[in-house]
Amino acid sequence: MIHVESLTKRYGKLTALDDVSIDVYRGETIALLGPNGSGKSTFLKVIVGLVIPERGMVEINGIDAIKYQLKTKRVISYLPQRVFLPAELSAEEVLRYYARLRRADESTISDLLSLSGIKGYSKKRVGQFSGGMLQRLALAVIRLGDSEIYLLDEPTVNLDLEGLAVFKEFVRILKQAGKTIIIATHTLTEAELFADRIAFLKSGRLIALEDSVSIRRLSDNVARMMLVVEGSAENAISVLKEFGVRHYEFVGDVIKTVSSPDSRPQIIDRLQRVGVRVIRFWTEEPSLEYVYEQLIHNEERK
Repeated sequence: MIHVESLTKRYGKLTALDDVSIDVYRGETIALLGPNGSGKSTFLKVIVGLVIPERGMVEINGIDAIKYQLKTKRVISYLPQRVFLPAELSAEEVLRYYARLRRADESTISDLLSLSGIKGYSKKRVGQFSGGMLQRLALAVIRLGDSEIYLLDEPTVNLDLEGLAVFKEFVRILKQAGKTIIIATHTLTEAELFADRIAFLKSGRLIALEDSVSIRRLSDNVARMMLVVEGSAENAISVLKEFGVRHYEFVGDVIKTVSSPDSRPQIIDRLQRVGVRVIRFWTEEPSLEYVYEQLIHNEERK
């Protein structure tokens, strides 16, 4: 559906995209994962036709998206990282305005306001909206019409817990309808949650492209289990060694361990059986930088 080959874009001396190639299949959700400045936004802007690359090819449904932008833009809905909507209009007026621009059915506006959780604020001026409310309205705007492709640049920025729930439902509906989705994010957990595959970008380069199950397995295996305990440190160390814990560290009454997900419940049970009381425990996800290092190491070993 989307074919990207040798995509390169520079801004002066800065290389935003460095020979990036990727295929996105129809009905697939891809996450572009990377820190700020990794090239995620530029990648989306090239696909939607807002940025022209120095080199490379972008094809959408077999059509050259750089040469024939008007044709390919018709099948795309794009949510930019920074949303700007007419401040003097109400939420309902904004949706009617964009519905007419996109020749979309205005009868869906009421449902979109409800799905976005802003129906009670439909008459409120957009200039009075919080960042989270503005983001929800933007999600409603890109749902107008029936696009084949959805490009979402950091879509959960500013969303509270209720807004995140709205976004999850938004993605679920799109996936169920067989839409093709590319989500740019800097959060590993978010990428794992929504994507079928994850493209790792760093300094404009595509480091790895992996299915989310493999990445989840990798991050689970190197996640740290944190235990607040009370009791004999010697007994605790004995249990950790018994289960082959790869790394452990005592910081006051907290034990930091790196162990396999399957062994963690057994470790907690065994600790309590030898008289080490587990008061509280949680897991810490590995840093994105650490996952990068593991992926690079795996690629070098192939």
